[in-house]
Amino acid sequence: MQNPDGGVQDCGFYLRHFPRWLQWAEPHWHETDDGGGFFGAGTGAVLDHSATAGYLAACTALAAGPESLRAQCHIPHAELTRRAAAALRFILAGHVSRPGQTADVQSWGRHWGSPIVLERMANAVDCL
Repeated sequence: MQNPDGGVQDCGFYLRHFPRWLQWAEPHWHETDDGGGFFGAGTGAVLDHSATAGYLAACTALAAGPESLRAQCHIPHAELTRRAAAALRFILAGHVSRPGQTADVQSWGRHWGSPIVLERMANAVDCL
């Protein structure tokens, strides 16, 4: 990735912001009764699932990342991993291939934003 001065920026530059972002995001993380969890509104809208997938990616990146960054995070390693799995569970449960399981009983899929959700999930699953 290029930075403004034309040089290449390592991903660690962005990863260093995740502990503070997760602290900001804390009030927007919600657990579900079935072991899932979502970030934000938790509706069936694909952009809400995209937000949860972003949360999944941040938790996964920190869980798999350097200990020095995890030490800056208010969420312990085991909890980061658990939340990543909960977010993945919630996203998969709400896909059109399954009965609607989201907070507003709608499903996501067959939408221009669906590949974004899939990409974020795929990267997280690879890390986990």
